[in-house]
Amino acid sequence: MSLSRLLLVPVLALLAACATQSTSQLTAVSRDPDMADRSYNKVFVMALASTEARRRMVEDAVVAKLKGEGVEALASWAYIDTLDLEDKAALRAAAEKAVKDSGADAALVGKVVREDKRTEYGPPQVEQTPMAVSPYFMGYGSYVGYGYQTVVSPGELREVHEYFLQTSLYDASTSQPVWRAQSVTLNPDNLEQAVADVADMLARRLLEDGVVNNAGMPRSSGGGY
Repeated sequence: MSLSRLLLVPVLALLAACATQSTSQLTAVSRDPDMADRSYNKVFVMALASTEARRRMVEDAVVAKLKGEGVEALASWAYIDTLDLEDKAALRAAAEKAVKDSGADAALVGKVVREDKRTEYGPPQVEQTPMAVSPYFMGYGSYVGYGYQTVVSPGELREVHEYFLQTSLYDASTSQPVWRAQSVTLNPDNLEQAVADVADMLARRLLEDGVVNNAGMPRSSGGGY
């Protein structure tokens, strides 16, 4: 499979939305056993986003997290002004040229592959809440007794949003997938924080699995490309 084709495959976790109160987790991770000895020094990051603003946000977040771990990373927006997701041929050509021009040895691309929205019923909650009772007892010190009252919160309907992401790392020279992960984010409400959280999760796992290395760069807390 050519690099042009694989760059159209979902690969880096384009988070269409996530949040401080959301939860994100990797649900599956796999690595090509025939390429288990491969490790990459320079990663080209591409987010197949619905808008250019979101694309830049995601790419910058991932690049920042990788650089923070000492991995050299590049954002695709610095090489391609806009991504025409409707024109596959133009996207393939632009991606191939950008990866080559960047000198990257791996390509990390991504998108949301599925979005689910459903309504769930939360059952009533019963809590025992302590409360002070009077009176004070004169002559025996300042004594206050305590009792408990029962507080019942009624059941409620709530909407649940789930975003399913696929992330893969490809060898730029062979166009072969080396590493792939699926993840899910539940109930996002703040895009910026969620993007940062998932980018951090992916960057750490890539390092833990040894598919990228940070031997050539110092760790950094800077952001963006």
